[in-house]
Amino acid sequence: MKKTLTMILTGALLLQGAFLLSACGEEETSYDQIGTVSFTKAPNKVATFDSGATKGTTAPTTTPTTTVPATTKKATSKATSKTTSKTTSKASSTTSKISNKTTSKTTSKTTSQSSKQETTAAPATTVAPTKAQPAASFTETDTNFVLNGKTVTLDENMISVLDKLGEPLNTSSAPSCHGDGEDKTYEYDGFTIYSYPSGGQDRVLEISVTEEGIDTPKGIGVGSTVTDMIAAYGNDFEDEGARYVYASGFKKLQFYTDGETINEVSYYYDN
Repeated sequence: MKKTLTMILTGALLLQGAFLLSACGEEETSYDQIGTVSFTKAPNKVATFDSGATKGTTAPTTTPTTTVPATTKKATSKATSKTTSKTTSKASSTTSKISNKTTSKTTSKTTSQSSKQETTAAPATTVAPTKAQPAASFTETDTNFVLNGKTVTLDENMISVLDKLGEPLNTSSAPSCHGDGEDKTYEYDGFTIYSYPSGGQDRVLEISVTEEGIDTPKGIGVGSTVTDMIAAYGNDFEDEGARYVYASGFKKLQFYTDGETINEVSYYYDN
């Protein structure tokens, strides 16, 4: 009996070894499906074989323990780790994208608002220094009478003046108060010229303007104000009440007023 059991056991071992040798060339997953081989010694010293199959075998006295192969655990752990890592990485990447996008958008908006505030901020105004204007002054040339581009000077020979201005509307004469001869009057439209005798010639003594529109070269005439006069000729004048006198030697420019408005302009030679 012992010999028979020994032979059966030997045959079973050979079959098991052949089966294991045929499975060596397969993938680890095929080997993992075979199950765990365990040997249990019966009380009557007869060894029983558990191949993991359910057909044609005697139920073992000890319940076989099925152990999950390390390879399967490793594969499962690897798959779980890979899935977890991938999910975590993806979630982290998504969070990072959202964070970066939000940060970028907020930073861009803040920068844009800051730039806009800087752009719309009122720039500093540089005020150019005001160049001092020269004070108005009176000179001898201001005593010249100018009409239609023709200039008449005080004490000028009347023959020259008549050539420039033409014949007057009216003339008159009277014994002179200034020397031998006659003082003469030449009336033009809006103004009158008075002459005095000197060395046998009639010379310009005064030009009196009484109508508007015949202004001085500086734009002052009948109808102008005293303020206008001062702005044009300055403050170097003699105030004689209703008359303001600017002088350069014997030549004078006189403005007759009603206290505020000029009603006559007189160019006068005080010989």
